[in-house]
Amino acid sequence: MAAGLATLQALKQADYAGLAERTRTLAESLAAILREKGAAVSVAHAASLFTLFFCEGPVTDFESARQADTARYAVFYAQMRKAGILFAPSAFECAFLSFAHTDEDLERTLEAARAVRF
Repeated sequence: MAAGLATLQALKQADYAGLAERTRTLAESLAAILREKGAAVSVAHAASLFTLFFCEGPVTDFESARQADTARYAVFYAQMRKAGILFAPSAFECAFLSFAHTDEDLERTLEAARAVRF
C-alpha cells in the first residue's frame, strides 16, 4: 500500500501538459517525415497517445479510419520493429508516450522513421 501511495504522490507532481506536448511533437514529426517520403498520413493525438493513419484527411470515426492504407502501415510497422521501435501491429491501435521515454528514445524513433522505405 505504501508503494501505491508513493506512486500516486509522484504522479500528482508529474508534468502531464509537458507529456502531451512531447506526444504532439513526436506524432507530428513522424507524420512530417513520412509525408516527405510521399505517404499520405493523418495523425490523431490526445494527451499521451497518438495514432498514425496512412490516408488523407482527418480520421474522426471508424468509417474514416477504414480508409487508411493498412498495407502501408504494415510496411512501416515491420521496418520500425526491425529498428527496435515497437508500435502496435494493428493500424487501428494507438501508441502511448510515457514519462519513462527519454529525448534519446524519441530521436531514435524519428531516426528509424527517416530510414523507412515504402
